Parts: sequence; structure tokens; C-alpha cells
Amino acid sequence: TGNAVEAVEGTVLLDLTFDLPVVLPKLLQPWTDVPEAPERPTKLLVARSPHGRVAVARSTDPVEKVLALADGRRTVEELAAGAGVTAAQLDETLRGLVEIGALRFSTGS
Repeated sequence: TGNAVEAVEGTVLLDLTFDLPVVLPKLLQPWTDVPEAPERPTKLLVARSPHGRVAVARSTDPVEKVLALADGRRTVEELAAGAGVTAAQLDETLRGLVEIGALRFSTGS
């Protein structure tokens, strides 16, 4: 088995009523009328990197399951089984979550 995976303190999932990510890029472009966000349920993952950068990304069911299970005791294989994906499918997701600061690998005690 490999190292265990744990969620980093301060990582949160936000349940929004409006699809805010759709409107944010529009705010950076020239506009005269304030762009409106579509009303549809949206889940966002908010994480801070070790360097203090805040990252926000859309969340998916497998990501939510991984975050819920990432307690520092479960291995990648156990997380994949709990999220209902293969370890190979989970690999890219884990890399992205580690990169934005949402997860880290722990060596255990």
C-alpha cells in the first residue's frame, strides 16, 4: 500500500444556488450591464496552497467522496474504491487536488 491521503485543513466545499464560475470570467472583460450568473446548483471546492494561494474549482461527486474519505489513514486504493473509480482514474484527480492544496500525502506514524 502507498502513503495515506488527507484533506488539508481549510479545504471546504461550497454549495451555491447560482453558477458563479460562469460569470467570473465575464467580469474581467469589458461590460456595461452586470453579467448574471445562471441559477443552478453549483458545488465549488476552495483550497489554499502551502504558499497561501487560494484556488477555487468546480467539484464533482468523486471529488467530494475523496475529500470526505481523505482522513490520513486511507490509501489511494481505498479512496478509489470509496469514490467508485479506479486508482488510475483517481490519479489525475489526486494530482490536481494536491497541486491546489486541497489534499496532501501523509507518511503515517
